[in-house]
Amino acid sequence: IHSHANTDAIIRVLRGEINVKLYPFLCPDKNELKPFAISNFKKDEITWISPDLNQVHQLKNLETNNKACITMNCYIYTQNDKTHYDYFDYIDSNAKLQQYEPDSDMDFVEFKQLMKTEWNKRSLKDKLF
Repeated sequence: IHSHANTDAIIRVLRGEINVKLYPFLCPDKNELKPFAISNFKKDEITWISPDLNQVHQLKNLETNNKACITMNCYIYTQNDKTHYDYFDYIDSNAKLQQYEPDSDMDFVEFKQLMKTEWNKRSLKDKLF
């Protein structure tokens, strides 16, 4: 369960399925705080977060899924955002607020080139539908 410092973001499922739970706030007692919404997103479906919605959430590939789940997460901070940083906030097992710095699997420029190459290999029919 984590939050994203009031960022805007979209999360798209590229493969498999992701379970999303939304929470009202971060809480040291994970057993006390219950999600107010739970949903599963499948391939090609999108969810989002904004400064006012869905900030505190948990994304999980459930054990019942028999495929790997791959998502693309794109974040942007508004120019007026005073708390911009590249961490996820979460509460650890000692009830202390911590920050996790996510690692990217690929450099953005390299990823963009790979996506362009894959797109160009698709047929016109695939590009239109």
